[in-house]
Amino acid sequence: MYKPKAETIISLAFLVWTEASFGVADPTDTFQPYLSETLTYDDNLFRRPSKTNQNAPINESERWDLINRLSAGLRTYIPVSRQEFQLEGKVDDNRYANHDELNHVSSLAKGTWKWQAGTSFGGILGYGYRQYLGGFTNTGFFGRDLITDNTALVDVNYKFNPRWRLNGQYRWLNSEHEAPQRRFLDLTSDTGIIGLHYKSPDENTIGIQYTHTDASLPNRERVLSALIDNRYQEHEFSALYKWQITGKSLVEGRIGYRIRNHKQFSQRDYQGEAWRLNYQWTPTGKTVITLSGWGDLLNRTSDIAASYVVTKGVSVSPTWSVTPKIDLQAKFSWEEWQYAGDPKLRIDAKTDEDTILTGRLSVSYDFADHGQLNIVYEKGHRSSSRVFADYEYNTVFANAILKF
Repeated sequence: MYKPKAETIISLAFLVWTEASFGVADPTDTFQPYLSETLTYDDNLFRRPSKTNQNAPINESERWDLINRLSAGLRTYIPVSRQEFQLEGKVDDNRYANHDELNHVSSLAKGTWKWQAGTSFGGILGYGYRQYLGGFTNTGFFGRDLITDNTALVDVNYKFNPRWRLNGQYRWLNSEHEAPQRRFLDLTSDTGIIGLHYKSPDENTIGIQYTHTDASLPNRERVLSALIDNRYQEHEFSALYKWQITGKSLVEGRIGYRIRNHKQFSQRDYQGEAWRLNYQWTPTGKTVITLSGWGDLLNRTSDIAASYVVTKGVSVSPTWSVTPKIDLQAKFSWEEWQYAGDPKLRIDAKTDEDTILTGRLSVSYDFADHGQLNIVYEKGHRSSSRVFADYEYNTVFANAILKF
């Protein structure tokens, strides 16, 4: 029988103590440290099917876990004339009650310079670092895989007219996996963006842009007896828009066309639409309803072995401000994933497909000027054409944030 560990008991005490804590945070402070405590219960941590493969490396008693995350962070911004410097850092101690081999320390650090030169030029220079635990949803690997991401951003805007601006961006990403079994997912990508944007007198915007990405995966992936080179290039032409239809209705999104070419196995190359639409309706001062639809490529992530996944889906997310201190929110989504990025070495190979349903309910309570309590329940279901890939899960987490 599971017995609560000392750190779990301490965490529960922290959640209670925050209700009566005594610090005071000024939201206008440029120096904002904070502490956060999160308890998460997940009844299917590794996203395994109800009928588990007998050869799977976990058994039924190992499906659930109670996760304690204690976080300390800092946000600060430093205005200097027309310039603004922002720094953010966070460290999390993550402890698993049922799978202590997954215990780890995660961290995040970001630095941003929002610069302005004259009345025409401005932009952002930024650098980010993040270390976190890889996911389990689409992998057969259930060990600890710490992922380290380093990112850089150079964003330049030239406003050559009160309504028109040119934008150029360079984005760099380097992602590395700690676990040797997952190092074929290591990735370095360089992305360039150039765009032209217009803002109307009513603050509506429309723009066009071209995006080019060159991605390198230095460690080849073994599929059957072959070593696969997953390098690729992407080109995307798109239009972006934001339209305030009425005082209560807002539409924004993008529509484009994407071309993706791989170094090897051109049968997985892609050409097709890439779009997203968000509609926000504010029927009252306390209620917001957001409807979203999308169709795009989901690039390889921490728990997706395919080079990319073609996704399409819809979601609805209502929010209700019950009082100035209490907010209720829900989100319901339907998604379809097609694993078209698999190299398909067998002639008879078919494209695997998943259908994913997710529902989430949350409540947030500002119990003081300096503290917030969040409670979330999420339920998910996936049906898949892949063997032993169906799953269901229930997750509950409680989070308390204390700002100083």
